Amino acid sequence: MPIAHRIDPIDPPTTTEPPAGTDARIAELLVTVEALETANAKLLAEKDNLGVWLPLKAAAADAGVPYETARSWAATKKIESRRDGGRVFVGVNSLIDRLKRLGRRS
Repeated sequence: MPIAHRIDPIDPPTTTEPPAGTDARIAELLVTVEALETANAKLLAEKDNLGVWLPLKAAAADAGVPYETARSWAATKKIESRRDGGRVFVGVNSLIDRLKRLGRRS
C-alpha cells in the first residue's frame, strides 16, 4: 500500500487572456484583477519612496525646527503628514516649503 502519491507539477498560465469558452463575467474579473495589481504596484512604489517621508521627530531635527512646532504644523495641516500605526510621518518637501515661506530657509 503506497503512503504517498506523486503529483505532477502544473505549469501556471503565462497570459492573462481568458481561455476560449470563458464567459464574459470571468473575463471581466480577470481585467479587474490586472487593474488592481497595477494600482497595488503603484501604491507600493509610493510607499517605498522613503526619501520623501520621515518620522516627525527626525524631520524636525533635520530641518532645525523644534519638535513641538513641527507637531503643531502637522496637526493643523500646515505641512503634509500621515499616521502609520502610532507614528507620524512628515512630508519633508512640505516642511522645507513651509520654512521657505516663513523665511527660515533659502
